[in-house]
Amino acid sequence: IIFVRIETTAKQPVLDLGHFKNRQFAAANISALISFMAMFSIILLMPFYLQDELGYSTEKMGFVFMAVPLVMSVVSPLSGWLSDRTNSYVLSSLGIGIAAVSILSMGYLTLDSSFTDVALRLSFLGLGMGLFQPPNNSIIMGSLPKEQLGIAAGVMGTMRNMGMVIGIAVSGAVFSNRFVFYGNNESSFLPAFRDTYIVSAIICGIAMLVSLVRSKSKTG
Repeated sequence: IIFVRIETTAKQPVLDLGHFKNRQFAAANISALISFMAMFSIILLMPFYLQDELGYSTEKMGFVFMAVPLVMSVVSPLSGWLSDRTNSYVLSSLGIGIAAVSILSMGYLTLDSSFTDVALRLSFLGLGMGLFQPPNNSIIMGSLPKEQLGIAAGVMGTMRNMGMVIGIAVSGAVFSNRFVFYGNNESSFLPAFRDTYIVSAIICGIAMLVSLVRSKSKTG
């Protein structure tokens, strides 16, 4: 609140909050913020599931987590190419929708889930984020004049970092609450894990709705 007050009254603000009156700029940044909130719930809780529930070693966890960046490294260039030739808003909405479904599916992993099962669900997360991020970043960078690209990049980075912090805080709070609700014992982990991922999937779904709304407003 203090930051907003200072920036709105300063003659030369660090961040011109007037940029957020640009609906495309604001919506794309909000989508990025929400998507990183959802993604970092996985980074917080998945290692505990893999190590404590499935008994994975550190090396095995590393291998299964590689599914996300590997798929993203393949999909992201293709997504960037497609966003230059198709509707970036629809493409980013599709990507974040796939990510939401992937996160929801991870919530239903069990003690019997195989390495392949876990890797496939993480791969779909990589597919979704790989489709979402390039066109969404392009929308952010393209919604401001060229002389303000540095500001756009800075805001984009800030949204990413805020999403990480808020996502970890929210998922940690939800998990702790549900863990106690389910009995605060060893058998409480999986149902609390599931509920947390359901919440994360809903958060990701909100990002998809924001993308769809801005797509319609842009088309209209």
